[in-house]
Amino acid sequence: MYGNSDTKTYASTNGFLSIMQGSSVYQAVALPSSTLPNNTACPFWDDLKLYGASPDQGIFYSFNAAGTTVTYDYLLGRAGVPSEIYHFQIVYSTNAPGVFVYKYISVGSSNNGVDASVGIQGGNGFVQFSLDVADITPGMTITCDTNKSTCVAS
Repeated sequence: MYGNSDTKTYASTNGFLSIMQGSSVYQAVALPSSTLPNNTACPFWDDLKLYGASPDQGIFYSFNAAGTTVTYDYLLGRAGVPSEIYHFQIVYSTNAPGVFVYKYISVGSSNNGVDASVGIQGGNGFVQFSLDVADITPGMTITCDTNKSTCVAS
């Protein structure tokens, strides 16, 4: 991530993933943010919450058979609105260093990111894809490339 790497990741229930250190900050603001760890991928930074110990909610991860790609699967509720389910993924492959792919399955009943910060930041740069705009939709994919400092939707 912007030239930094680590073997440890920190997945937050507030919709981001960081390396080197974790955080539980929930108030989404513009990137770069000093309230987040320096090296953070933000597919849906918002006040999300894990309700109970249900197997239907949580943050899960899996590797492909070759061990070169990891997928983080987020299934969370929104603080104060446990019935709204936010389901999105972060996919990272060692075959494409510095490239993070965000995939959106569901983003609440109609929230679509109206209170979220979406992008990526590191010690050597950042990209803000969206902030407090309802432009994140189910089926959308955003590719954030820290080598080019871009986040592109498809």
